[in-house]
Amino acid sequence: SGTRFSWGDEAITGSGGPYRMCWCANGYACIRQDQFAVDVGEMHVIGPALRDQLIYCASGFPCWGWIDGHYLSMNDFLMVSDECGVPLEAWPAPRSRYPEVPGFPERGIVPLQSYVLGAFQFSWGSSEPITAAGGVYKLCWCAGSVEPG
Repeated sequence: SGTRFSWGDEAITGSGGPYRMCWCANGYACIRQDQFAVDVGEMHVIGPALRDQLIYCASGFPCWGWIDGHYLSMNDFLMVSDECGVPLEAWPAPRSRYPEVPGFPERGIVPLQSYVLGAFQFSWGSSEPITAAGGVYKLCWCAGSVEPG
């Protein structure tokens, strides 16, 4: 019979992809990789590949790019931000940095579009150009659903 397990409420921040699950028997310290000697299956983490997926955009022009990952879908969204995973705060907020980047259409949020050559396309500024200040921003991902396939 199976046993339910959890890593708690903390979000998984690893790269999207398949991972092997290994088991460590009760009575062992279970702190070193060699103590997890029994392969018990595969776990799929849904999400973007966490490598340097660089997108270059110019203020005054539309912007587009591609993102790849594991079980991404056209129900997912991307957001340009100073920080990922922080709550949006009403202006003025007692912080020195704000998640939203002014100057991106639709508050910087776009859906993933067509799937081409192993990656999803996305774009900002098809009807209005980007007017954001030059800088280095984060590209944050949000799952539209968590059902693979």
